[in-house]
Amino acid sequence: MAAAAAVASMALAVAAAQQQPTFRSRTSVVIVDVLVRDGSRPVRGLEKADFQIFDEGFPQQIDELLPEQMPIDLTILLDASGSTARAIESFKSSAAKVSGMLRPEDRLRVMAFATGPVELSPLTADPGPRIFAAPLPVGATSLNDALVLALARARHPGRRHLVVAYTDGADTSSVLETVMVARVARRSDAVLHLVLDAHETRPPADDLRLLREAAESTGGGVSEISTDAAVTLRQVFDDFRESYVLRFTPSDLSSTGWRSLAVRLTRPDADRYTVRARKGYSAGGGS
Repeated sequence: MAAAAAVASMALAVAAAQQQPTFRSRTSVVIVDVLVRDGSRPVRGLEKADFQIFDEGFPQQIDELLPEQMPIDLTILLDASGSTARAIESFKSSAAKVSGMLRPEDRLRVMAFATGPVELSPLTADPGPRIFAAPLPVGATSLNDALVLALARARHPGRRHLVVAYTDGADTSSVLETVMVARVARRSDAVLHLVLDAHETRPPADDLRLLREAAESTGGGVSEISTDAAVTLRQVFDDFRESYVLRFTPSDLSSTGWRSLAVRLTRPDADRYTVRARKGYSAGGGS
């Protein structure tokens, strides 16, 4: 029943996507998650003056560097299809360890997918240890449908949203094409990170490219695991928690649609650091 409801929801998402909606009726404030690394280590202690944001190539005034300890909404998306059967229990154990890193003010949602996506636990601050013991769906792999469903949730005011999906990346049964994941990711307020199991089936090169583009457009990325998934998951979550959160008000919203963003450091030693941030946002209509 849950899978049927999810498929019905996805059909609505297809119809809506064909009309090119946005998650904002009009963008007046933009929130950008920014991860700064010195090698493999997150850089702490930066201030608002250390950053510069460019909207469509034009420098913007940063209104605020938001508190690092903003509450987090974490969505964990598990690929329970047959192709990941050998590794899913290990990943569930790893995900449970990451959920234990959440603070009292953070919230967790757990979804799983096979032929259809299922919500194992709604967004809650205290899911309890049994959340990952729930029965998983079975069948083929509807990765695209599940990703769109996970991403199509507006950011709650004063909170950040991270979606971590564990999968082999090979979609076999989705209603939606992979290109739709990339389009929805560009409009989503969430940061998407894909954890690909290197031992399992590889997706087609074009699909992998689109999935990588989708994740990177949100300020996230793609990690491949070949040993302990817990290490990878912990790194993804730590990176997100250590990210800076910048807020700015666009100086010009005369044009709508997708608007490119670039974040740079103003420090004299900026070249030694790696900056990862959202690549754009959707202002009004357009894709």
